[in-house]
Amino acid sequence: AGFWTVTVMFMFMAFAGLGVLPRRNPDAAKPSIAENIRDMAALLRNPTIFGVCSIEFVSSWVQSLFGAFIILIGVKLMHLSEAASVSVRFFEGAISVATLFFAGPVLRGVAALGLYRSSLALIILGLVLTGFASGYWSLAAATVSLGVGLGITNIVNVQQLSRLDLHKSKLASLQLMASMSGGCLGGLIGGLASGVIGLQGVFLLGAAVYLIFGLRWCFPVREATEALAEEAVS
Repeated sequence: AGFWTVTVMFMFMAFAGLGVLPRRNPDAAKPSIAENIRDMAALLRNPTIFGVCSIEFVSSWVQSLFGAFIILIGVKLMHLSEAASVSVRFFEGAISVATLFFAGPVLRGVAALGLYRSSLALIILGLVLTGFASGYWSLAAATVSLGVGLGITNIVNVQQLSRLDLHKSKLASLQLMASMSGGCLGGLIGGLASGVIGLQGVFLLGAAVYLIFGLRWCFPVREATEALAEEAVS
């Protein structure tokens, strides 16, 4: 019950963010919940916003899955020490953050679609390697692939939203809601599935889910493909 309560509270916080920042007109009435919902639905009709939010959702789903089960896999299945298992978890976060800090200049000028496809391949590779890992170094290799892939995805998502001439606070709230929703469901669904397919099988399930979502935005319709191919990270 405690986990469900925390989940609901986080979801409420993400949604409530749509109405936190004031409008440009200080005399305007505070938007109602119904108005926030209509604003959110209108924003999600934009293909770029919907695509970024869906990517954010499934990326957070994967990251939550990794964080919830990687230490269990290390200790229970591979008989690693607790310190070694925790270091794998820490390494993934460090790689992802390092990618956010240092990959921008390297990726500048690269088409967004190419980066989405590269991150898709890296994340799926990381999940599959985790699903078949047999020791510390194979887990470490999976962690590098996953961390770099998630970092690149985050860079491109932020770039895509920053180009839109729309209400930035509402865009940020939508992105946060998608991220929190994915993070909440990742560990929950993984926990339910692990009893059937095992701990490492959860990561293979994660790879399949990510691939299904990823095919939609990495191989979009022709018009969207041309737009993404022309947009580069700046």
